[in-house]
Amino acid sequence: MAKKKKARLGVEMGLLLADAQRVAKAAKKYARQLARLGITEADRSELEGLIAQARVRLANRPGPVSLEGVRRQLQDQLRLYRVSAAFVAERPGHSDANARRALKPFGEFPSRDALLKSYIDGLPSAVASYSAQLAQRGFSRAQQAQLESAVAAFLAALQARGALLGEARAERDETDSLLAQLREQVSYLRKAGHAALYGQKSSSEFDRLVAPKKKPAKPVATAPA
Repeated sequence: MAKKKKARLGVEMGLLLADAQRVAKAAKKYARQLARLGITEADRSELEGLIAQARVRLANRPGPVSLEGVRRQLQDQLRLYRVSAAFVAERPGHSDANARRALKPFGEFPSRDALLKSYIDGLPSAVASYSAQLAQRGFSRAQQAQLESAVAAFLAALQARGALLGEARAERDETDSLLAQLREQVSYLRKAGHAALYGQKSSSEFDRLVAPKKKPAKPVATAPA
């Protein structure tokens, strides 16, 4: 869903840029007529400057931030760990309440990042405390070290993603502000162009650029029964 939204925003920005370039070209072509309405070279230069800035923004939009790799690695380690942890906490005729609390072998598997972060809070220390019992029940010390590394990698990636998301949010706010200025300047020169060339066919050069409509898909022919 996020990818589709990002792609749609890219298309909208591209269409706005193309429309702005169309108006800038027409404004330069009919600069003498626009000057009669008070449109100056500075007005046209402002539009061209906004277009240049928007091009840079469109080309350098931040890519998606993903934790998929480190998340999957951590979850794979946790699935192995929970099997052995369950045998430490629950054995025939014996239930260890402390181990249940510390090792968290039961309950819903943490599938979302927020749940994962909560689940692994304090887990490396708990694993270290029950290291021998876990190793006896199939989760070796090497696997315990791998789990600890996976926890650290996930937390580091989570923190990095938070920073990147903050940067992306700031970038998006700046882009929205720039596009608002671009739309305003385009609208200003478009109205002036229509007014300056009122009744003339050439006024259409200031018309809004509209995205072409998608053709409906042709129905697939089926063979007669």
